[in-house]
Amino acid sequence: MPFFLQLYMSENAVKLFKRKLTNLSSANPQLWITRLKADFHFDCKALELAQIFDSHVFLDQLLSGKKEIILCPLIDPRDNSVNQLAQKLGNISRKQKLIFQERGVDELYVSFPFVTGQWPDGSWVRTPFLLIPVKLERDLKHWRIYPNLNDAFINPSFLLAYAFHFKVALEQKFYDREIDFSGTDAVSFLTSFYHVLKESKIEILFNQDLFLKQIVDVHPIVKENLPSGFRPGILKLEPFCVLGIFPLSDSVLVPDFDYIEEKELTLEDIFLKLVDGPSEISEKNLC
Repeated sequence: MPFFLQLYMSENAVKLFKRKLTNLSSANPQLWITRLKADFHFDCKALELAQIFDSHVFLDQLLSGKKEIILCPLIDPRDNSVNQLAQKLGNISRKQKLIFQERGVDELYVSFPFVTGQWPDGSWVRTPFLLIPVKLERDLKHWRIYPNLNDAFINPSFLLAYAFHFKVALEQKFYDREIDFSGTDAVSFLTSFYHVLKESKIEILFNQDLFLKQIVDVHPIVKENLPSGFRPGILKLEPFCVLGIFPLSDSVLVPDFDYIEEKELTLEDIFLKLVDGPSEISEKNLC
């Protein structure tokens, strides 16, 4: 078999083709989030505005690896703002379950921080940077999340776009999600996070405000009022914290490639064996 065909039939080729499914321009709504969507995103700053608990308390729990975090009551007869938050969480939960039934993927995460800035060509990016998988559930009294901090990873769509726009080959460990953000509390986690970025090829401004453990609300962006303080090639981490549904690609084929990777199949397993092997058409095979 020719070398180039061996390459494309290798296990690495599956990862290569999966990466090419992502739109890397600002036309990708997952890379340029101008505003949060009601049924997809929940701004965690709202918990502080409703006086449920302070930002630093929430981040302390989230980044220390706490397995269960109470978000808000299902009903508060004294405060309608809390009821509105509970309704938003219910909408996100229903949307997430519908997506799982239709596509078989769980895309619910807490993202903290976000990255905002301009690519070298002047186009804009605002997208989740670090993604923490979570489960959102309700009991008789509260909405709760169950974060899995050990499985936190950097947004793969951002990594692909960064490598494309800056023309740099990033470390494979980022794509393989083999990163250790070790820490016993929020400060030690953020310190570890800082050193991982500092030692990588990702050039990004680490906002020292992150260590203040304060969440900033995600303001809408309009064309006439773009973020200030940026120029082409400058990216900055911002202390936005959002619970939401964040598809890792804008292609519906990604779940199929996830399945291929999970089963450790190569393209040879999929294509060549179908070509070389005898095909038998029977009523059993059609069922």
